[in-house]
Amino acid sequence: VSGYIKCIKDRYEQIRLEKIYGNAIAQKTSAKLESDFKKAAMTFASIIGYRDASEQEQLCLKKAEESRKDNIYSLAMTRASRRDSFEIEKAIELYRSISDWRDASEQISICQKKMEECKINEEKIRIANEKTAKKWKIGAAIFLPIIVALIAFLVVLNEVIIPTNKYNNAINLYNAGQYDEAIKEFEALDGYKDSAKQIENCNTAIKDEKYNAAIELYNNGKYSESIDAFEALDGYKDSKQQIVACQNAIMDELYQEQSKNLINVSIGSTIKFGSYEQDNNDANGKEEIEWIVLSKNGSKILVISKYVLDSVAFDDKYGTWDSCDLNFWLNMTFYKEAFGEKHKVMIKNTLVSADKNPQYNTNPGNEVHCNIFLLSINEVNRYLGSDDARKCVATAYAKKRGAYSAEAYKAYQDPCAWWLRSPGYDKDRPSFIDYLGRIDSRYRSNKCGVRPSMWIDLGS
Repeated sequence: VSGYIKCIKDRYEQIRLEKIYGNAIAQKTSAKLESDFKKAAMTFASIIGYRDASEQEQLCLKKAEESRKDNIYSLAMTRASRRDSFEIEKAIELYRSISDWRDASEQISICQKKMEECKINEEKIRIANEKTAKKWKIGAAIFLPIIVALIAFLVVLNEVIIPTNKYNNAINLYNAGQYDEAIKEFEALDGYKDSAKQIENCNTAIKDEKYNAAIELYNNGKYSESIDAFEALDGYKDSKQQIVACQNAIMDELYQEQSKNLINVSIGSTIKFGSYEQDNNDANGKEEIEWIVLSKNGSKILVISKYVLDSVAFDDKYGTWDSCDLNFWLNMTFYKEAFGEKHKVMIKNTLVSADKNPQYNTNPGNEVHCNIFLLSINEVNRYLGSDDARKCVATAYAKKRGAYSAEAYKAYQDPCAWWLRSPGYDKDRPSFIDYLGRIDSRYRSNKCGVRPSMWIDLGS
């Protein structure tokens, strides 16, 4: 058995050695560089004693040395080809390191001769350069003062003469009223002199022109155009006050036109009084408000808007009519927006009663003086006695603001719900008119349609 095992081991060893030998032969065959031959030699050295590994190792080392000398020879040839004494001298050193290889000795002689020729040429070049440098020194002595003077002139030209001319040109444009062109010129000067201040002067002059143009529009009765012009001035001078003056003038004109139709007004008729955005198109201005006359007492008439004009929450906390947010909105925001000063003279400040809910014992709050108010349950029953009479549609603007028109009731002309001032069945739910004209309660912080009411004194 031991003999058999030894035989197996010898066979595997033979296979291993033959494989290494084959790799070494392949390395030798493909080798081109010194390092390649040395690598093959190391492989053969690892199996010395097997076949001719020792001879192959020596052959690879010889080839490695030949490759090394060939590389040095090639590098020397490259340096010798250059027309520079330093490079040729380095080539000679390389040839001397392999003087017994090829024709290195002959190349040394050739390089020595070439180096002498290069030194002669380099000397000629050096002498020529010295002569040229001498000529430049003479030229510099003559032309340098001229160049310096020219540079100084260019500096003065660019820093003083040209900017001064541009500055004067910008001033002339400003004096001629060509402010936009003057601003461009001053900006191009990049801070020269007081150009930044002059830009401010130009902008002020431009605003003055626009302000004067807006005043002229106002004086010519073109109030809407005048408002646009003043708004574009963004608060310049008293443009905000001028806008108010224009708005008042528009409302005065509207009042003069509307007051002509406030004669022989009867209950149930419709009048136009004041203005408010309704078609949801700001570009064409506000539209006249239509009011239905509910009652008449001498020269005074009680009116309610024909349409739901806006959508507002009643209150964000528990509040009765006398203290709620909607009361404040009607008598501040809406009152200011919808009426001019002459309209306001005719609107009577009224002591509005705190009517209880006929069905529920909820707190109605206190009576309060108002210019604008909402109807109570008692008043809506008195003046709008049927569900159909209480149905109302919303303007396009009110719908955008959140006034909801029920799609299910399109057959009833798209009716909209609207607030009353009376309390509902508890403190959190004021009363309102629903889509079908019925009285109900709604949560106070929800938005709902608004139909303002007021007393107008036709004799004022």
